[in-house]
Amino acid sequence: MKKFLRITWILLVVLGLAGFFAFTALVWNPFEGRVAEIRKAVPRNVDFFVGKRDLAGDFEEFPVPYFYLDFEESPGAGPVKDGSLFRSLARNPDLKNALNEIDRIKEQLAQVPLVGVSLLGDLIGKDLVVAGKFSQGGGIPTWCSYTKVSWKIRAAFGFLRFDGVREGLQGVRIGWEEPLFKIEAPGGVFYAAVYKDLLMIGNQRAFVATSYDLISGMGEGGSFVSLSDYQDQGVKRLKEWAQRSGEKDPNYLEFSLSVPALSRAKPDLPFWEKPNQDGPQELKLLHSFVNPKAMHRLWGNLVFVPEKDETPPYLASLLTVDLNRGELSPSQNRFQSETPGERETWLRALLQNIPQKTAATFALRIPVNVFLEQFVDSMDPDMRKLVDEGLVSSGQRGGLRGLIARVGPAFKPFVIVVVRNNDYPRYKKEFAVANPSPAPAVAWIFQANRREKKRVEELVQFFDTNYRNFGFDPNARFTLPAGPRGFEKIREWGNPQIPATGELALVNGSDQMDGLFLVSNSGKLLREIINARFSEGGVSSLAADPLVSTSLDSLPSKISGFAWVQGDGLRDLMGRYREFARKRLEGGTPDPTWMLEHRRRVEDEVFMRDFRGKYGSKGELRGADRERFDKVVENLLNLKWRTEEMGARGKSLDRKFAEAQAWLEFIQAGTFYLRNREKDLTFEFKAFFRF
Repeated sequence: MKKFLRITWILLVVLGLAGFFAFTALVWNPFEGRVAEIRKAVPRNVDFFVGKRDLAGDFEEFPVPYFYLDFEESPGAGPVKDGSLFRSLARNPDLKNALNEIDRIKEQLAQVPLVGVSLLGDLIGKDLVVAGKFSQGGGIPTWCSYTKVSWKIRAAFGFLRFDGVREGLQGVRIGWEEPLFKIEAPGGVFYAAVYKDLLMIGNQRAFVATSYDLISGMGEGGSFVSLSDYQDQGVKRLKEWAQRSGEKDPNYLEFSLSVPALSRAKPDLPFWEKPNQDGPQELKLLHSFVNPKAMHRLWGNLVFVPEKDETPPYLASLLTVDLNRGELSPSQNRFQSETPGERETWLRALLQNIPQKTAATFALRIPVNVFLEQFVDSMDPDMRKLVDEGLVSSGQRGGLRGLIARVGPAFKPFVIVVVRNNDYPRYKKEFAVANPSPAPAVAWIFQANRREKKRVEELVQFFDTNYRNFGFDPNARFTLPAGPRGFEKIREWGNPQIPATGELALVNGSDQMDGLFLVSNSGKLLREIINARFSEGGVSSLAADPLVSTSLDSLPSKISGFAWVQGDGLRDLMGRYREFARKRLEGGTPDPTWMLEHRRRVEDEVFMRDFRGKYGSKGELRGADRERFDKVVENLLNLKWRTEEMGARGKSLDRKFAEAQAWLEFIQAGTFYLRNREKDLTFEFKAFFRF
């Protein structure tokens, strides 16, 4: 018996070893090692690239991320989920099919006998990359996914090399031609390859084969990860941000995009087109500084940072855009060449002037005359012509451009814009407003060079002498005191045609204000700005906000632009627009946004029909003809609103503003900075959440 047991034991060991070696030779070798960096399999010439490590750590149950559970438990989740975005996603057939396919795959993996397989744990949870090339004309792009898989998946693909195993599968046909599998499934035809613990699946044979050759060392040419730009704009940028922010192990998603390839694949996207004359002025002004044709490649990271100490959780977006400066306009090159400012001596000092109650603040390092020239170009042509005529009649040669050339160089190279909800309590003097509007109070802040203050004072004196030529009421001129003991005087002029406030206000700052030159549609906002600088009247500055201070501390030492937005301020501003739209609807009067969008077309129609024979342009209309023209335009707009737009448009606007308010419930604040360098622009966005 002992001899028999000994022989049996030896046979079992021999058979086991033989089976093991046969398994490792024919199916999967557990000693073959792992791929250190799966990004080395991505070809260097891809148009798009997205990568995420430790995806399993972001989900409790795929595809629902952890943060969504906190979102659902928050009070504002209901209105958001009832909004148009969630409803459109729920109706989207592609999304439905994708979610159904995920559920089907999870069910099939769970039914694998003995070992059990999970989507996150065994397939995509360790490290996942998707990359590819766009197809010209908007066709299906070539793509490949790269993922680190468990031994279970590696063994499964090893078994799929045998004809009998492949023939036993139902609902899918798989062919094997080393090193590629051809998979014919209900969703299409795919190609797959396995190298060590790296699984590659794509929709084009040649692309997957190239990836396999790269990672196995048989391919020619470098990989995407070997690009110097990937290392400089992606990897090093993330490390530099982590040092500034104190994040030792950031949870990030990385991505890259070829902008020219996207423009060839999607030429109909509105982003590529310059806004027409009827478009919003803000969009036209933005496009004068953002030139898609000059963009080469976008590099970026999305980083989620959990709540820490007293800092709420936030999402940071780090972006770098490579530029071809030969495609930039002269003004864009001027902006690109401007030296970034010191964070402490330039930005933090200026934020001492911004009240904490502002909804948004924007600061940009740019020559003032360049900014103003682009602002003039973005104006409505008729409005620009009207202002030009007023300036020329007042003795300013060259109109607006002549004025800019005269005073622009007097200012230091930056502009600050402050936006605040216009919910101030009534003051002693209120200005008449022809067209009530929920538009916010807005202020522009400039700073005069010490040697050029006289030129700025001459500008103020010029306007004070000739303001009647620009439609301002001679009986609506006031002075509003501000600052300690009211030492600073705010000059105000009334013009009913200025929306929302009916006034223009300015301050040519004294030495105590460091020569700041303030222009606004609200004297109350200028008074609040001045009081913030001196902590007067209970007004605190933005620089004193702990979250703002923390955000500034994490920025680079030199920056070219900065923005800060407050969730509460923006939500209140949206509420003001919503209330105004509701009252307009109830009263049957047109929505102001609709009026703005259609007014130019209606003005052209009325001018061509009734005034073309007498005047060369709308800007030439004067006196009684101007009054008649405005009245006919208003009547026609009202008629079109009542007969074509009122019901659907009014209800739609109410829903849109309500949904915007609901989304803003989750945003405590947001910050943005940019820095220009010789051949690229660097951006950083942060959104601080309430959940």
